[in-house]
Amino acid sequence: MEPELAVALPATGAIFTAALRPRPRAALIAGGVLGAAGLVAIVLSAPGIASDQFGLGLSISPLSRALLLAAAASLALVVTFAPQRAERTLLLTWGLAGIAGMAAIAAAPSLDLVILVTLAIALLQAAVGGRRPLAARLRAPALAVALLGAGLVFARIDGAPILAKFAAVGLVAGLAAAVGVLPYIHEFDPDEVTAASPIAWIAFVGPILALEIV
Repeated sequence: MEPELAVALPATGAIFTAALRPRPRAALIAGGVLGAAGLVAIVLSAPGIASDQFGLGLSISPLSRALLLAAAASLALVVTFAPQRAERTLLLTWGLAGIAGMAAIAAAPSLDLVILVTLAIALLQAAVGGRRPLAARLRAPALAVALLGAGLVFARIDGAPILAKFAAVGLVAGLAAAVGVLPYIHEFDPDEVTAASPIAWIAFVGPILALEIV
């Protein structure tokens, strides 16, 4: 099965769930069906076999596929056993969006596209209403993208061996900024919704990004 479906189906599920939010049962059914279809696409995607439908050579590695399946299972548990006051449709919407973003990073054929997808995810998350200022929400992801980009540039420059060291520093520092480890710990607001908080980077984007970079 084509890797594109592993991205498109969860993303479509997130859109439908958000659109049907006033009708929670319909939203959960639509999101659940499309999310399950995306899970099937992930399971049936042949590891290591690229799809050239868009001229990009998309493929999902076995390790990335395992991580995506673990994330999907976690989302299913969270939505099924959500606290009484939690809105399941909202949890499902952002969970499916997160899985779609993870799948896009996993399927990207090059580090260039991984960085671009990461930047797109950062901008989309920043657009979500949150308690922190926009600059605060974009600071760590933007720094991560900048450091990863700098590391990639140094890695492609032929020259002194020290450039390779700069490349390694840039990639490692960029990954640390994306995940939020020292010295790039993300700023948290306890009253902020999960979708707009750094938890999304720690739980969804960080692990798959680390896997693709390493």
